[in-house]
Amino acid sequence: SHAIVQLALKRRLPKAQEPTRRRLDRRSSSVSDEPAAPRYEVCGKFSFIDLAGNERGADTYDNDKQTRLEGAEINKSLLALKECIRALDMQSKHVPFRQSKLTEVLRDSFVGDSRTVMIACISPSASSCENTLNTLRYADRVKEISSEA
Repeated sequence: SHAIVQLALKRRLPKAQEPTRRRLDRRSSSVSDEPAAPRYEVCGKFSFIDLAGNERGADTYDNDKQTRLEGAEINKSLLALKECIRALDMQSKHVPFRQSKLTEVLRDSFVGDSRTVMIACISPSASSCENTLNTLRYADRVKEISSEA
C-alpha cells in the first residue's frame, strides 16, 4: 500500500488581526477587551507519498491471496493517478480525481498554485528495464504538467 504523510504549515496571524473577547467584570460592572486564543492560517502543505511499486502479476504469482489483492489495489490507484496526470497533461476539462483515495489526496498538488516534485526510484538492472522505462515515462509526464503550470 502507499505511505502518506501530510504536513500543514501554519502561521500565526498578526496581533492586529487576532480577535478579542469582551469581558464583563461583575464586581465593577466594567467591560474590558481581552485577547482571544491566537488564530492561525494555513499557508502551505507538504504531501510525502511513497507510491510503492507497480505490482506485476507475473512477479507476485507465488504470493498469497492477500498480497496479490494488495498488489491489485496498488495498481488500481497508480492507474487512477496516471489517468489524472494524462487528463491534466491534455488540459482536459474533467480530471478524474475521485477514482481513488490516492488521487483525492494528491488533488491539491496538481491544481491551483502548487509546486510538485516527483522522485523516481529506478534500477540499473537489465531485468528491470521495462519497469524503469515505465517509471521514467511517468515522471516525465509529471514534469510536463509541472512546467506548464
